[in-house]
Amino acid sequence: MWVDAKGRWVLAVVAALLFLCSPADPSLFAQASGGRPVQYPMMPDASVRNVVLFIGDGMGLAHLSASRINLAGANGWYTIECMPVTSLVRTNSIDDPVTDSAAGATAYATGHKTRNRMISLAPDSTRLRTIVEAAREKGMATGLITMGDDLTGATPSAFATHVPDRGLSEDIAAQYAGSGVDLLIGSGEKYFLPDSGGGVRKDRRNILDEMKQSGYAVVRSIPELEAAQNKKIIGFMTVAENSDDKIVSATGKALQMLSKNKKGFFLMVECPLPDHGGHSHDSSAIVDGIRQLDNAVKVALEFAQKDKHTLVLVTADHETGGLALTGKGKRTASVNTVFSTGSHTAVPVPLFAFGPHAIRFTGMKDNTEVASLCGKLLRLHGFPSKQ
Repeated sequence: MWVDAKGRWVLAVVAALLFLCSPADPSLFAQASGGRPVQYPMMPDASVRNVVLFIGDGMGLAHLSASRINLAGANGWYTIECMPVTSLVRTNSIDDPVTDSAAGATAYATGHKTRNRMISLAPDSTRLRTIVEAAREKGMATGLITMGDDLTGATPSAFATHVPDRGLSEDIAAQYAGSGVDLLIGSGEKYFLPDSGGGVRKDRRNILDEMKQSGYAVVRSIPELEAAQNKKIIGFMTVAENSDDKIVSATGKALQMLSKNKKGFFLMVECPLPDHGGHSHDSSAIVDGIRQLDNAVKVALEFAQKDKHTLVLVTADHETGGLALTGKGKRTASVNTVFSTGSHTAVPVPLFAFGPHAIRFTGMKDNTEVASLCGKLLRLHGFPSKQ
């Protein structure tokens, strides 16, 4: 960049450099045979209007590496790995070095620590205001997606509900009805229906009928999701190992739908398969789950590059399985996966960031700091706070 005779900044060179630094076709990252593909650029520090938070449940660095090496080879690159900012996140709950998903998600959702199994409640049962609730108070759009787990599962629940134990699925489903979240995608429809109508609810409430009356469309497939025109949607669908990438379609629909709100949006997208694979020592679930997550992240990064006011974060609530990678020999790029536990560990997890002010996520962070930074960048008044 230089200054012309009138003292104005001429940005042509900067624009050219940003163009040169923009990524090649993301589909080619996995085909890299050597040398690093061009990295996603640092974005100018414009105001942050939208945040997309991806949570790879149970995903540690070993999970990410195992998936990439298996599918792309040791010299390949995932899109996630080409994001310009990386850091590490400490995941302990308030009284345990090893968190569960409830306390881990509560930290990301509220900026506060709590005990394992508690959902967006402090240890003394005080309600913790979530980032989704704060965003809605500002008039922003909100969305929660989990592909491969129940909507009443710990991670999505922590962003919109408050219960003393993550196992209270029927209570969580009932709270979703009054949450006002614009887009809800996951599985676990039975918790929204009475036991006389295909569900498990003993209180005879049909939560889905209540949500329909308040304007929600209920969808059960990707075609139905893509065709839905309602301003609010709740969808039930699952994504299994080696299935088509429903998480990609759901993410694309969410971005299209939520971005219509000129005040901005907050979107959380969870991929639970790395956690499932870590618990069951199923390497194939880990490999395929992170592939699906990476493909969904591509969609968000493409949106963010065009929008220029969207911050994209990719992280995990904890590491699952104590996964280690060991060599198989010099003639192959594959590795052995060795698990040290069938549970979670206290190992810090990675965080990747792209978008305006992404640089603020560098260094070693506590999981609560991620929520606090998002709240500041979105200018959410009084967040984090208790209610």
